Amino acid sequence: MEIKTAAFNLPTAYVSVSGSQFALTFDSTKLLGMVQSAGKVTGSDSALSQIAAIAQAYDGMKTGFLFTK
Repeated sequence: MEIKTAAFNLPTAYVSVSGSQFALTFDSTKLLGMVQSAGKVTGSDSALSQIAAIAQAYDGMKTGFLFTK
């Protein structure tokens, strides 16, 4: 299920319901790109550059919340 609002520029929300769990996630591809860019600027020994190196293996990312009863 996708939730979109025309009045606001909100990211697309993805909803998943399974048993007693409810997941609400959002596309975070832009955040992934920012992490990769920041990793290039920092030194190769920094934790951020190591996270950026791992992030390069991913094509898109979703972040969100998982609710359970």
